Amino acid sequence: MLQGKRLERPAMRVALVHDWLTGRRGGELVLAQLVRLFPDSEIFTLLHVPGSVGPDVESRPIHTSPLQRVPGVAHRYRALLPLMPAALRFLDVRGFDLVISSSHCVAKGAHVPRGIPHLAYVHSPMRYVWDQFNAYFGPGRASLPVRLAAAASRPALQAWDRRTSADPDALVANSHHVARRIARFWGREADVIHPPVDLARFGGVVQFLSFLAEPATIDADRWLAKQVTVVAANAFTHDDFRRSMTFLADGPVRALPLHSRTVRLDELEATLSGLSAGPPDDIKVLVDPRRRRRG
Repeated sequence: MLQGKRLERPAMRVALVHDWLTGRRGGELVLAQLVRLFPDSEIFTLLHVPGSVGPDVESRPIHTSPLQRVPGVAHRYRALLPLMPAALRFLDVRGFDLVISSSHCVAKGAHVPRGIPHLAYVHSPMRYVWDQFNAYFGPGRASLPVRLAAAASRPALQAWDRRTSADPDALVANSHHVARRIARFWGREADVIHPPVDLARFGGVVQFLSFLAEPATIDADRWLAKQVTVVAANAFTHDDFRRSMTFLADGPVRALPLHSRTVRLDELEATLSGLSAGPPDDIKVLVDPRRRRRG
């Protein structure tokens, strides 16, 4: 009797699309975890600075766009923002079974052939052309020619960013804050999956954590992703506050005691001056106009 060999299903071919590889920040840490999940994957990116993202990511084949050949591109790639949508089309993901894009700029707009599932994991809509345009291309942030080119191309890039948000088969945000920005700028709903990596800095110090009713500028995802030591960030929505508490309970982050005091109205000016001078002694300042100076 002949016994047939067991047929093993071939491994799924996965393409990971990332905006650029120029340093190991929050997005690259997420990309490293995707490489761990799909160890046979290949990476597609606009440009790559060898040695900048760690051996785990750089162990995989890395395919780049024509922007890689621009002289000095590693130091001025954001100035080439108007060219990025066109350069993205040179990333050839034909023949793969699944495409996952890790996107904070253009990666989610990668050209994926029909029939190949595309999941976009979004760290941000293209912040350079939306609410943070002036942070990158405002006065003093770039040379005059770059600023003029960015301003001229901004409407077209906004339209491209909004239009290509409909291309992925599944759209996932890395936080509820990003999901709200996706709804605001793209008019789409996104599921939320927090980053699949403990990004808390070992030995890090959080000066204080607080809960505000309104969203603020720095949320848990941002300071955790950037691996910074937070000394003052009154900036958590309720969801982010709960998540940061989980990191404090389960991880190596240490929180210093929360300081607060009540001051008189005539003490407010001096208190605010103290807050702006450096790491604050008073985190939550309550002003009571009924309190009077003694004597």
